[in-house]
Amino acid sequence: MNTLKNFMSRFGHKHVDILKLDIEGEEFPVIADMAERSDFPFTQLLVETHERFSKDGDSLKKEMVAGLERAGFAVVHHGHDMLTFLRRSDIVDGRPDCGVAR
Repeated sequence: MNTLKNFMSRFGHKHVDILKLDIEGEEFPVIADMAERSDFPFTQLLVETHERFSKDGDSLKKEMVAGLERAGFAVVHHGHDMLTFLRRSDIVDGRPDCGVAR
């Protein structure tokens, strides 16, 4: 097992634009750990959720969303088992700001 911080350090990165997590049920404790440390070195987060793997999965998912919202993220897409979060500071006029002039 490795961590995002280890990968970032290994390759000399201070920030990741997009992070996609598909870690088969471990997304809840991993994001809870990030929230506890206030460590979100990314702008956009795509999370495949696996709440079906835990009897508390639905409440863990709600806690994850609430924690990310407290950390300054907003849900910009919600699919069947996929959530996309974006930093609120990168949302302009209700849409993601991708740096392209309108």
